[in-house]
Amino acid sequence: MFRLTIRKIGAAVFHVDKSCTRCVITTIDQKSGEKMGAEPLKTLASYRIPKRSIKKKILFGQNLIAGNVGAEIRVGDQLEILEIKNLKN
Repeated sequence: MFRLTIRKIGAAVFHVDKSCTRCVITTIDQKSGEKMGAEPLKTLASYRIPKRSIKKKILFGQNLIAGNVGAEIRVGDQLEILEIKNLKN
């Protein structure tokens, strides 16, 4: 098993911190502020909750830490993987 630990998008370098859970903001209409129901979290939960998860949280994203302040990301920038760690070692 491998973990992508450093990523670059355009000129911006990011260190991967950890997987993160999906918040309920995806279930709220951004114009009205009204809760719209359980989707998309209900569907995501059907295949995004790790079997080893105790809290049964939906892991859907990554927390990243910017490695170089001031770098810009633009639409169309390429994503590069700069470092991969082998988790078996």
